[in-house]
Parts: sequence; structure tokens; C-alpha cells
Amino acid sequence: MLVARKRFEVFERWVRELMIAQMWARSEGVGFTTFDFPCEEEEGLFHHHSHRENGSHYHKRNQ
Repeated sequence: MLVARKRFEVFERWVRELMIAQMWARSEGVGFTTFDFPCEEEEGLFHHHSHRENGSHYHKRNQ
């Protein structure tokens, strides 16, 4: 239950940050946004998403 709650909180924060990024992108006349969020499977990895690439993702190491 605690793990599910934590995952939901991470997802909720990610959605909020995405909405802010999209509002900024629209205000700047940018038609896409790029964002990262933590990978649940492995510590220190992030999923990297780009709307330009239709939501495709790849892993990258946290720097």
C-alpha cells in the first residue's frame, strides 16, 4: 500500500510538472516538450520522453 501511494505521488508530481512545461512551451511558441522522470525498475535511471517523438522513451543515467 505504501509503495503504491509513493508511486502515485511520483506520478502526480510528474503530471503537474508536465502541465507546467506544456504551458511554458505554448507561451514560447514551442510545439513539443522534453522531460525526464525516474525509472521505477532501476535506481539512478530516468525515462526520457519527447513529445516530438510521440512519447518514445529511453533510459539515461542520472548525472
